Amino acid sequence: MTEDSYLNYSLEYRAAAFTFHSQGSPDTSQVTHHQLSMDYLPVEIIAPVLHLALPPIGPKHLASPNACADYMRALHELRLVSWTWRAVLDAIPELWALVSSSFSADRIIKNLQKSRNSQLTIHYRGSSSRLGKIHFMQLVEPHRHRWRVVWLDGGSLEDFLHQLSHPAPLLETIYLHGYVPTTYDLESFSLLGHQVSNIRYVDLMQVLPYLDLSPFQDLRTFKLWYIWTHPISAEWLVEVLQRSPCLEELCLLDLNLQVPTVTAPIVTITLDYLTLFNIKDIESNTVDYILRRTNAPNCVQFRLTIDDEQPTNYDPSLLLDSALSSFEPVVQKLGRNAHLIIGVNHIFWYNTSLLEPMPLPIPFLLLEIEDIPLPPMIRWVERVVDPTNSDEHPDERVGTLYIGQGTPLGDAEIVSQLIRLKSVTQIWVKETGTDVRRLLQILGADGREPAFPRLRKLGLQADGWNAHELLEMVSARFSEPARRCPHLVVSVRAPDYRDGGGSAFAPDTLSAIHAIVGVTVLFENPADPK
Repeated sequence: MTEDSYLNYSLEYRAAAFTFHSQGSPDTSQVTHHQLSMDYLPVEIIAPVLHLALPPIGPKHLASPNACADYMRALHELRLVSWTWRAVLDAIPELWALVSSSFSADRIIKNLQKSRNSQLTIHYRGSSSRLGKIHFMQLVEPHRHRWRVVWLDGGSLEDFLHQLSHPAPLLETIYLHGYVPTTYDLESFSLLGHQVSNIRYVDLMQVLPYLDLSPFQDLRTFKLWYIWTHPISAEWLVEVLQRSPCLEELCLLDLNLQVPTVTAPIVTITLDYLTLFNIKDIESNTVDYILRRTNAPNCVQFRLTIDDEQPTNYDPSLLLDSALSSFEPVVQKLGRNAHLIIGVNHIFWYNTSLLEPMPLPIPFLLLEIEDIPLPPMIRWVERVVDPTNSDEHPDERVGTLYIGQGTPLGDAEIVSQLIRLKSVTQIWVKETGTDVRRLLQILGADGREPAFPRLRKLGLQADGWNAHELLEMVSARFSEPARRCPHLVVSVRAPDYRDGGGSAFAPDTLSAIHAIVGVTVLFENPADPK
């Protein structure tokens, strides 16, 4: 709020407070010392303090089912504290500028009146609505000139599209999630009459307005979800990015994006403020088209999933070695509390310190290699991730390689590349049918450097091996002290005595393994012998 606004509220508050006090004072025995002390503060101080005491009600918070009800409940509870607080809150129109379909019609009318000329948040959620769509829109339509946020979610959006086809000069946020009947001609839907230059937050699911030559611009958030029925020009999308240099969030999920057959020379768009980029279930050639034109040096949350599930349908090297080249410095500077996952058709990275609720702290970089480790994936990890591995603090990172039935342990070329990775500190085998014996042979093979030179944990949670084979592997791996193998913890599945099973480890074999310096066998989830 501006200083002038507070001055106006101060004058209104004093008049309102005089009226309230003339009607009688509340029982002071029920009011705490802190409340009475706060009542003596100037209204210019009380007003922002009470405002901050209310739950947030921004576009990102409206997705919570009870966000609007919780906000109004908190507002009314604050009004009950004292006459002063009630007068202050009632004198701030912005606090009442929330209209939700979860409110009664009377509550909506009162909020529209008490908010005066303040900019409105219009919220409709079909699953919790107390009003029909038409009735709800009839109440808010006369206040179109005050709309700042329009948040509509649930069912058919057809009843809303007519109102959304006319200008709303103050509208900054548009959130439309639902569906449009196939009988509706979306070509006739012109969002706000094409007057969208003031919009900064766009989130559209299963609905897309007619796209003309004047796309959105100066966006902060741009999200398109599950729009299959109408093709979207990739050139139009790139133009939106060009016109939104301060974009912070970009999500493109399951879209029918069309790449032009003849493309112009590549012009890279630098988005310095983009911190979240999510692109999912879009064809690989379209992903390549977008990523080659995007430079986001501060993108700490990135999720990419290719629509082509089979690696034979696209060239992973084209994606990893070319399209993602501008993002490599981003990965290398992620630093602590970062998580990187790479698979055949996906790559994710994110800074866990930015997530809520806060997960367990990750000391440096958590790397996960999933599915089939194809040569382009291995080269990318070796080129991009391995150089970030600190020689001074080797224990400050966790890199996990998942071995399964599809892992080509018999392919000498792939294995020779895979075992060089310094980023791999853990190997997990959980899938039945995996060639565990071949893996143990690889880990115990001779060489100037051991396979996976920084391996610290081996998880053997699948069948197909025995304790003697493990003994042979660790004996060979730790036979040459000059190779400086890190301490290895072998995690095995504990036997279940309740099923009549016995330990897979004979006592003498287990003793022989523990006698090797640098090896520990850990039985996970030990069964109760009772």
